[in-house]
Amino acid sequence: MAYIKIDKKNFFDNLNQFALKAGSKAKIAIVLKDNAYGHGLNIMAKLSYEFGLSKAVVRNIKEAEEIEDYFKDILILGDKAIVANSHFSFALNSLDDIKNAQKGTRVELKIDTGMHRNGISINEIEKAVKLIQKRDLNLVGVMSHNRSADELSSELFWQQKKFKFVKNKIKSFGFKNIRFHSYNSASALRLNCKDEDLKAIARHSGGDARGALNDLFTFIIVKNASIDDLGIREQTEELATALIRVFKSTDPRVVFGAYDNVKEDLDKIFLWVDENLPREYRESKDLDRAYEILAGADRFFGRIRRWQYYRFYVYCYLFLSVGLALSKDEKYRSPPIYKQPTRLLRY
Repeated sequence: MAYIKIDKKNFFDNLNQFALKAGSKAKIAIVLKDNAYGHGLNIMAKLSYEFGLSKAVVRNIKEAEEIEDYFKDILILGDKAIVANSHFSFALNSLDDIKNAQKGTRVELKIDTGMHRNGISINEIEKAVKLIQKRDLNLVGVMSHNRSADELSSELFWQQKKFKFVKNKIKSFGFKNIRFHSYNSASALRLNCKDEDLKAIARHSGGDARGALNDLFTFIIVKNASIDDLGIREQTEELATALIRVFKSTDPRVVFGAYDNVKEDLDKIFLWVDENLPREYRESKDLDRAYEILAGADRFFGRIRRWQYYRFYVYCYLFLSVGLALSKDEKYRSPPIYKQPTRLLRY
């Protein structure tokens, strides 16, 4: 019989890293929907409570009632909004959800900033707010969901700009004490958490526990580093600048997330690395290891193209950053002179 073994120490260590990043355990909500992604709702609720988390997110009222003794605040994503337990709140994903909600219910409005799965559109905010006020609902939160935070592309940043607009729009209606949240695990690792009231630790998409584990794995690789040392910045970078970080360092803390702010797609990153590796790595053993790493990244990329396993993007970027940096024995002191791939010039 198959089973999942949960390591309490590792789980607490993972949660602690997010608590350090968020600045407080109170800013973390553990996502336990769909039987905690198959890990066991009660087991994970008890462990989360023992760690000191006070907020959770579930699919329906049944799940919320099963774990209500462990949490002070539970957000329900997929049930009709009714007046229930005083520390339950309900996600409103559409205008119809607002119309069907019971008067006096604690609700949180979901805004679609780019996920395109649920939530009202930005141009429906005013209509939604008027409906909420008309139906005398208690608006306690406004949220969104970042669709590509774990793909290390620029999409996360333009979604955050949209959500900033949403925050200002909601505040313009006079609402106070509203919590705003859009961060999933990957968002919390890549961005500054100071402007976010709540971070949902796990994936909200399709019961994908593997996605949550990928996010945690990505962080744990450099868990001994200071969060502020990871160099998370919101401006875009040239690809050559990212390559300098990778080629000129052997420190994972410096290299991790090197491509976060590069607008180029993964195909072009592969071409730039392939073109410039032999210009940088002069020792044959370093070059041999580097090309093994590059081949490993390419295998994952092939699986993405063939099977649409998009979570493998995490591994591609790790191989192309931390993997390449650690493939050399020491830094090369030669000045960085990187050239655009010749194959690109032929297009």
